[in-house]
Amino acid sequence: MKKIKLLFVFLVVVILSLSIFTFVLLTTNKQLEENLLTTTQELEKLKTEYNEKSIDYQNLTTKHTNLNQKHANLESDFNSLVKEHNQLFLEHEQLIQEYEQLDEEYTKDFKTFKDEINEYVDIIEEKMTWFKENSIIDQTRIQRDLRNCVDCSRRDCIINVACIDVYVNNKRLNLEYSLDYKDILQDIPSFIDTKKGDCKEYSLLFAAHLRYLIKYIKDQEKIPIIEAITKVEGASNYSIYDNWIYPEDIDGYQFGDAYYPYVVCGEIYDPQQQKIANHCLLGITDKQINNVSEIEDLDQAFLLEPQNAFFIDKIEYKEGVFYGIDSPETKIHVVITSEDIFLNDRYVYNEDNYRWHNYKDFHIELLEFLENQD
Repeated sequence: MKKIKLLFVFLVVVILSLSIFTFVLLTTNKQLEENLLTTTQELEKLKTEYNEKSIDYQNLTTKHTNLNQKHANLESDFNSLVKEHNQLFLEHEQLIQEYEQLDEEYTKDFKTFKDEINEYVDIIEEKMTWFKENSIIDQTRIQRDLRNCVDCSRRDCIINVACIDVYVNNKRLNLEYSLDYKDILQDIPSFIDTKKGDCKEYSLLFAAHLRYLIKYIKDQEKIPIIEAITKVEGASNYSIYDNWIYPEDIDGYQFGDAYYPYVVCGEIYDPQQQKIANHCLLGITDKQINNVSEIEDLDQAFLLEPQNAFFIDKIEYKEGVFYGIDSPETKIHVVITSEDIFLNDRYVYNEDNYRWHNYKDFHIELLEFLENQD
C-alpha cells in the first residue's frame, strides 16, 4: 500500500512536472513565435532596405561609370585643347612675325605713298599756278592794243570781240592757226612767240584778253558788255576798229550781263575742219565758277568762237553734261577757269556717269588726307 502511495505520489509529481514543463514549453514557444515573427518582419525590412540599397548601388555604379567616361572624354578634350592651344600659340607667334614684317613694309610703302601724294600735290599746284599765270594778259603793248577794242563813250563799256580777233590777234600779233603744237597746250607767251597754235591756244588767249578788259572796265566803275558778231542778212557794214569793217550781213550780238569767260572743250563744230570735232572755244556766263558745285552755272552760257568772234550758240545743262541748245550734237566735257580745269567722267574715263572733277577740289582732298595722317 505504501508502495502504491509512493507510486501515486511519484506519478502526481511526474504529471505535475510534465504539466509545468508543458506550460513552460508552451509559454516559451509562444515567445519564440513572437520573436520569430519580429525577426521575420525585421528580415523582410532588411531585405527591402537591401533591395533599395542594391538599386542605389547600381545607380551609383552607373553614375560612376558615366562620370568615368565623362572624365575620360574631358581629359581627351583637354589634351586636344592643349594641343590646339600649342598650335595656335605657334601660329600666333608666326602671325606676330608676319605682322611686324608687314608693318615695316606698310610703313615704308605708306611713306612712299605719302611722298607720291606730296609730289602730286606739287604737280596740281603747278598746274593751278600755270592756269592762273595764263588767265590774264599782262604785256603792256597788248593791253594798249586791247583797249582800242573797247567803247566806253556811254555808261557801259562795249567790248568788241571782232576787234580783238581782227585787229589784235591777226594784225598786231600776227597769229596763225596751226596744228604744229596740237599735242601740247602752250602758255600764252609761247603762243605769242611762236605765233602758231590751235583752238585751245586761241581760246586760252582770248579768255585772257577778255579778263584784262573786264578788269580795265571795272576799274573805271563801269559795266562791261561783250559784243560778238553774228550773221544777219541785209545788215549794214559792221565797224570793228577805225576803218576795219565787216562789209556785209554781219551785226553785233551782245551777251547782256554775261561777261565771265571760260575755255570750254568737247564735241563742237570746228570752223577749220568744218565739222563736229574735238574743239575748244569760249563759254561766257554771268556767274563765276570756282568749284564743282558751281559748274552748273554754265547753264545758258553763250558760246563764242575766238577764231572769228562769232556767237555760235547757247548751252544748257542736262544730266551732268552741257549741250548746245540750237545744236544738240554739241557736248561740253572740259571747262578751264582762271586757275583750274574741270573734267567730266565721260571725257576722262569714257563712262556714262557724267560727274565733274577739278584740280582745286582734289587738291583740297589730298591736303586733308595728308593732314589726317600726321
